[in-house]
Amino acid sequence: MKKVFLLLFLVASIGASAQFKLDEADYGTKFKTLFDAAKKRFATEKTGAKTTISEGDFVAKYETTIKISGASYSRIIVDKDGIVGHDSRFVIGDNKDEAKKVLASMITLIKANMPPKFILRETWDDKFEDMAQVVEFDSDVFAQQAKQPSAKTGIRKIEGKFVIDLTVYEPIFK
Repeated sequence: MKKVFLLLFLVASIGASAQFKLDEADYGTKFKTLFDAAKKRFATEKTGAKTTISEGDFVAKYETTIKISGASYSRIIVDKDGIVGHDSRFVIGDNKDEAKKVLASMITLIKANMPPKFILRETWDDKFEDMAQVVEFDSDVFAQQAKQPSAKTGIRKIEGKFVIDLTVYEPIFK
């Protein structure tokens, strides 16, 4: 009987200690790569056939040549307004505090790899658990911001698991 309890304890301990491991070098490099690709409207990163989807504002998706290590998926998406982006999801697990720690590490890497004249700010988005983080061109003039790529990231709860979504968008003005 003691062996059964010991075995159950060990299995539970292993499951409880399994934490998401962020590949910081890959994440930082890929974030910078995604911003460069967004400036070119993901011209060479889209692969495969267009698939129709209905996920929030997203209406279509493609496969992508840019995969971020640790992401459960990376894909090119198209929103209802025809804006194209690169969307990646990182499944963290049941622990929101762990998701907050991973997001904080991601934010540090985003800040280190943002293009010059871009800022990171918080914004309300009801799709996210807390405030979303947005990377955008630092200007009070919308037309100047809309000529540049942008990004949004934050924690969501999907099917009982905390996930971090990162979406890098092409410029709105074409």
